[in-house]
Amino acid sequence: MIAFLNSVVPIKTAQHSKRMVSQDFNSNITNNKYTVLAEISPICRDDLVCLPKELVKRYGGGSSLFLCTRVTSQIRLIDPLNLRTAEISSGTYFRYPFPAICNSRQLVEYIILDVHPLRTSEGKWSLARVECARSSDFGVNDTTFECVTHIGHILKAGDLCLGYDVTIANFNDNDLKTFKGKKLPDIVLVRKIYPRRYKRKWRLKQLTMERQQRYDKKGSKDELDREDRERERFLQQLEEDPDMRKDVNIYRIRDVKMGGDSETESKEDGDEEDRPMVKLEEMLDDMSFSDVEMS
Repeated sequence: MIAFLNSVVPIKTAQHSKRMVSQDFNSNITNNKYTVLAEISPICRDDLVCLPKELVKRYGGGSSLFLCTRVTSQIRLIDPLNLRTAEISSGTYFRYPFPAICNSRQLVEYIILDVHPLRTSEGKWSLARVECARSSDFGVNDTTFECVTHIGHILKAGDLCLGYDVTIANFNDNDLKTFKGKKLPDIVLVRKIYPRRYKRKWRLKQLTMERQQRYDKKGSKDELDREDRERERFLQQLEEDPDMRKDVNIYRIRDVKMGGDSETESKEDGDEEDRPMVKLEEMLDDMSFSDVEMS
């Protein structure tokens, strides 16, 4: 279990304990219960963080504001203003811990009004100066924002994005110690919203469980809705991140044809070239007992 956790999230093993549950004196066999206390890093994908000064110096100085792009055994960060990247190991994180100053629950939807590429790129990221407005303000007032974003290569006028509205966020002074004397950006764009007008041609396997039995108390509908939203977001992350799909078994749905009216509809809307997709060669054929002929 600890080896598995070490491979997927940064953890710090704090304590081990062993207790004998039963013993057979005739065969000299004992049953023991093992308990391991491990601390897991609270940083998640899409979190906005402010690095402590020790880590800022280690990664060349400059801005301490970073965005988390991926969490495995290391925390991968990017500076959305200049494309600097950082990979923080579990040992480094727990030596210089830092919280998330904004998390995905605080994301606000924006509509992109104009995009000006800045001809600066690093890997799959590209800088662009973007003019945007809150979707909730669109058509109500004339409030717009200008910001520099690391996802300029996939944005165009009319797109929808999720980002952090730093102008209305509440921060703890201790979390922004390394940012004193510097101006925070008004907006930090995190990811593009892809319209989904198609039926997925793949699925994931999961343990069979009765959902209603787990939430049979008051407020069960809210819990079920929250679980559905989190699952949908996980499926979207799989579509958007090829590296993430390498560690997940994706099964093709037999009843859905590869192509069809849904694909044609997306092409007409101009979304086919932009939206991320799981390719056919990445899918596994799911075998059922009915497929095997008994001789």
